[in-house]
Amino acid sequence: MKLDSPLLLFWDITNRCNLDCEFCMWSWDYSYKYHEVPRDEKEYILNEIIANKPLKVVLTGGEPLLVQRIFDYITRLKKADIFVEMTTNGTLLNEYTVSKLKEAGIDKIQVSIHSSSEELNDDIMRGKAYNNILSGMDLLNKYKIRFKTKTTVTSKNIDDLGDLMILLEGSGAEQINFSEYIPMGAAYINDDELKIPMNKLRFWKDKLNREFGNAVNFDSLTLDAYEIGHPRKCSIGDENSYLAQILWDGTVVQCALMSVFEIDNNIFKYGLKQCWNNFSKFQHFNLPLSQMSGCKECNYIDECNGGCKGLAFVKFNSVDMPDPRCEIIHNNKIKKEKVRNNE
Repeated sequence: MKLDSPLLLFWDITNRCNLDCEFCMWSWDYSYKYHEVPRDEKEYILNEIIANKPLKVVLTGGEPLLVQRIFDYITRLKKADIFVEMTTNGTLLNEYTVSKLKEAGIDKIQVSIHSSSEELNDDIMRGKAYNNILSGMDLLNKYKIRFKTKTTVTSKNIDDLGDLMILLEGSGAEQINFSEYIPMGAAYINDDELKIPMNKLRFWKDKLNREFGNAVNFDSLTLDAYEIGHPRKCSIGDENSYLAQILWDGTVVQCALMSVFEIDNNIFKYGLKQCWNNFSKFQHFNLPLSQMSGCKECNYIDECNGGCKGLAFVKFNSVDMPDPRCEIIHNNKIKKEKVRNNE
């Protein structure tokens, strides 16, 4: 790796959660092989992080506020002069937890909210969350803690984005983020139900950018692949990478979808620095695939190399198949179907 250690580090500090969102990236069989480590082993991970001095650590999960010593971990990361952000579903933001987060010195919090409607939001998150999220954001303002919001966009809530944006515009959030769901975990299982038509993605991205400008950020990997003509190249094994992710059992990956593979890269076996350097050993996932099935005649093969290997593996049980989001492959299938039907 060109960098000695990651600049940005995501620590999935727990896989426990008090909700069961219908798009949860960790709700599938691939995740159940990872078992959350006990407190003493979390201490080891924390010390490894501090020793490697990343610029920023994002504490995520699961729900980080379920971890008993979360405030202590934040305090110690801040004493090491590390920028600390935490993601939360917002349901556990109360007077006690927010005051403790302030005391610990948290730099920023990302709060999940998925609809302007209590009924729809709680249906998506599969639990009573909406009112706690709103009151939690009020408390973050009260304690002057910087925060942003994250909305996972699916077919269920995309037509509510305008109303949600109006609700959030005056919430005190520094940034309002809308992100199309990634077909991983429960979202992969529910993909047919959650999938959003391309024209609707384009409509809402344009509308939100036009009406709210820089106050909103709209991310869609599907739209991105369509607009540039191909999926982005997979980051597995990329020596130019600047980030890493530590899963709750200590496995270190370059992105969440790398977790679908059986990899030997655990922080307790190698330490964080060696795990970081081990990423270059996973370049075999991204070998040139000019003869890949469905891609060998594509003009973009050198640019995308087949796209996301994790999604390809989940969909086709092979990294030698193309990213299932590829519009070119999709359109070629449609053309072939039309030819067959006309014969």
